[in-house]
Amino acid sequence: MPELDDTHTSQRLQWRIDELEAGVEIAKRDVNAVLDEQQQQELASELAAMQALKKQSRARTDEQKKAAGWKTIREIRIEVLKRALAQAATTELDAWKKKLHDAEVRGARI
Repeated sequence: MPELDDTHTSQRLQWRIDELEAGVEIAKRDVNAVLDEQQQQELASELAAMQALKKQSRARTDEQKKAAGWKTIREIRIEVLKRALAQAATTELDAWKKKLHDAEVRGARI
């Protein structure tokens, strides 16, 4: 199986976003597999902040929940994955240039 590099990241992120938006259940490890360390920490901190918000305000209706800013785990994951996708899109060109350079170096050695 080929090794995954930064050129595959945006495609994998988009797949996960599409799955989440379609309502497919995704394990935490599958979401963390496409995120780097900083993005994983960002996801964990947002989930912890949402739990703290839910403990502070006891909203009973959907309107109260929306007014208080409640979000589901799915919504938080989608937001973090979309930010990661935007970040990956900016670094994808550099990843392709590096891959091309590495291929040229390998070809020159052979």
